[in-house]
Amino acid sequence: MQFQDHAGGVAYDPDRQMLWVTGHDGKDSMLYGITQAQIDQYDIRSRLPISYQQVFQITTETNNSTMMYANNALWVGYFTKRGLGNIQELPFGKDASGNLTLGQSAGDQDESIVAATKVYASVGQLQGLTANQRHVLMTSSFGNVDGKLVRYDREAGDKFTKGVSVTMPPYLEAVSYDGDTNRFYMIFESATPVYRVKTKAVVDRILYVDNDVFKTGVTPFTPLLQPEFMDLTRPKTIK
Repeated sequence: MQFQDHAGGVAYDPDRQMLWVTGHDGKDSMLYGITQAQIDQYDIRSRLPISYQQVFQITTETNNSTMMYANNALWVGYFTKRGLGNIQELPFGKDASGNLTLGQSAGDQDESIVAATKVYASVGQLQGLTANQRHVLMTSSFGNVDGKLVRYDREAGDKFTKGVSVTMPPYLEAVSYDGDTNRFYMIFESATPVYRVKTKAVVDRILYVDNDVFKTGVTPFTPLLQPEFMDLTRPKTIK
């Protein structure tokens, strides 16, 4: 990839056949779009950075940690060690010339500088994010302590309710929903050499669960605040 910045999360957009990557170049939070055609044609032996079809700077985000694609929008999650994180929704659109747009324009003349249209409170220590028609799932994990897989019901009016969690091993990272199997797949950072020596609970493979895991042994989880509709005339950073 170009710029060597932190790639906090990835999401595949099947409507545009594009892979989206969250990044942070040390100054601004960024979103990069890479087309499926570019990925298919890429020669990994070249060791050259792949080119981006789309680049957006997010003025309302500070530290991207995860991302998902849902309902023609990118949902970008923010990690914080203490307190609640947030999830920011940026829907896709087109301008008068037919060019792709994302969220709401936050630049005077530059449509690549964007702001979220909606922000949700999220779990603290947010590492992963996925959803289906009925639920939103988040992972909460940091350091060598038990992680949490958290599920909220999706209700009308963009409400996440009835939060429950189950305990997972430490260093829990991304979670992804597969509609074909109705399973939730998880990956753990403890497989890497850096963290493998910090825990006895090394998980060096992808694990999956289905909704049955939430039928027994669950604990209620922190209720989330209602989504905030942002004043896009004055983009701000969410703390």
